[in-house]
Amino acid sequence: MTTNRRDFLVTSGFALGTAALGTLALPRSVRPAPASGPTLGPVGVQLYTVRKAMQSDFEGTLQKVAAIGYKQVEFAGLLGHSSSEVRSMLDRLGLTAPSMHVPFESLDTGWDAVIDDAHHLGCRHVIVPSIPSALRASLDDYRRVADKFTRGAQRAAKADLRFAYHNHDIDFAPIDRQLPFDVLLDATDPKLVGFELDLYWIVRSGQDPLRYFNRWPGRCKLVHVKDTKGAPEQRMTDVGSGIIDWPPLLARARSAGVEYFLVEQDDAAEPLASISTSFSYLQNLRLPAIPAHHGRLKQSIARWTAKDVALPDLCRRAKKIGYDGIDLLYPDEWPIARDAGMTCSMGYASRRQAFIQTGFNDPAHHAMLLAELEAAIPTAAQAGVPNLIAMFGNRHGASQAEDMASCVSGLSKIAPLAEKHGVTICVELLNSRVDHLGYAGDHTAFGVDVVQAVRSLRVKLLYDIYHMQIMEGDVIRTIRNNIPWIGHFHTGGIPGRHEIDGSQELNYRAVAQAIAEAGFPGYVAHEFLPVGEPFKAFADAYQIFDV
Repeated sequence: MTTNRRDFLVTSGFALGTAALGTLALPRSVRPAPASGPTLGPVGVQLYTVRKAMQSDFEGTLQKVAAIGYKQVEFAGLLGHSSSEVRSMLDRLGLTAPSMHVPFESLDTGWDAVIDDAHHLGCRHVIVPSIPSALRASLDDYRRVADKFTRGAQRAAKADLRFAYHNHDIDFAPIDRQLPFDVLLDATDPKLVGFELDLYWIVRSGQDPLRYFNRWPGRCKLVHVKDTKGAPEQRMTDVGSGIIDWPPLLARARSAGVEYFLVEQDDAAEPLASISTSFSYLQNLRLPAIPAHHGRLKQSIARWTAKDVALPDLCRRAKKIGYDGIDLLYPDEWPIARDAGMTCSMGYASRRQAFIQTGFNDPAHHAMLLAELEAAIPTAAQAGVPNLIAMFGNRHGASQAEDMASCVSGLSKIAPLAEKHGVTICVELLNSRVDHLGYAGDHTAFGVDVVQAVRSLRVKLLYDIYHMQIMEGDVIRTIRNNIPWIGHFHTGGIPGRHEIDGSQELNYRAVAQAIAEAGFPGYVAHEFLPVGEPFKAFADAYQIFDV
């Protein structure tokens, strides 16, 4: 969907109204798909994809869509036809229209016509697909739009219709280090205002759809299903031919309450062929079982905190407690964890000295760091390792702005390969006050600015709670404000990096609740040095984060 969508809706004469006018691992292509499991069910299509064909042959194009096998269509304008006339076409062709896109302006002029058209078409959802650029310059603009959405949704609800907003990537362009889309969702009435998550645009923006399904379950009833070839061009492509790993994503979507899965390809060279290919892929798709774990958070144990315990034994005992993985393993250790039924939740790309000090802030290190990651990423994907650790590095006489620019440059080079293989590079935040003197990435704002600039789903922060408490404090507020750019957590007691119990200054139970409530889909790894019996401390930590 492009910014031309608003113009198309207005010029097509939809909802201003027709009466007034006289009418987001391995490359996706080689990941093994589930051999069995439930199907996705009925698949729909957003008709904006075939808009040119509909302009010349409205009903004939609908007939071709139905012949492909689609049963549901979503309108983005009726092109001068009355809603009653279109409903008759749908009935003849065995199609239904669960939803329709309408211009933002119709909230002020023509909302009664929108409701009337929706009823004639048999729609359950009316969706505003974009916000005028003049109304999204600030977060206060988004809050004012939220009020308008809530008022429109109240009127829709009285007519037994649901209201939703459809995102573009501009809704995830940070303003004051916040995502406007999050602000919009927080500022609208969750009982009235839903959202239609466009999975292409959110992945393109560098954000994770899973966080939205986790944080706002039940609020997203519709998704747009379209694929991307990945960085740097982020070219749209037929579903199943890009980098998005569809089986687990769509399984999560369904478990979060999504009811309608609508194919879209904004500017396909051959639109009907494109939606046919996407339909075939989705019809043959089998949804995997969602991995079970206790509570809302996946937990793991950092390997080095139990270095005297053999890795197979650590895996066995951690699994018995309930842990999902082991953190900070070297490539030769990944198969050991996998064979023990555990995930390596965070891996090293290589074994070498000065790992922390040698980071992306110094361009002289880029060739080595990129070579390590280029070799490790495909191996990690094959081993099922979701994350690889990286460092910002120690200061070397450059300014902070130069350090930041170097990090953005280097990480941007590795992002396309990480996206292709579904492996996230997590760059760690560390304190420079006690443990790592001279480390450049010692404040959350520095790391967030870097990750925001890279703008990739596969480049995130490793937020070490122990280190950031030492540097900044105010951990819960910081996590809540910056969760979109955090891919992994480490814990540790303060002072001393010991057990995360009541003997130290952080209330880790409250921290755990905040992480879970933010919808975080990744791992929390416990990285502390037990003073007492290690596995009792690990069991206690597990219970603290079992929220």
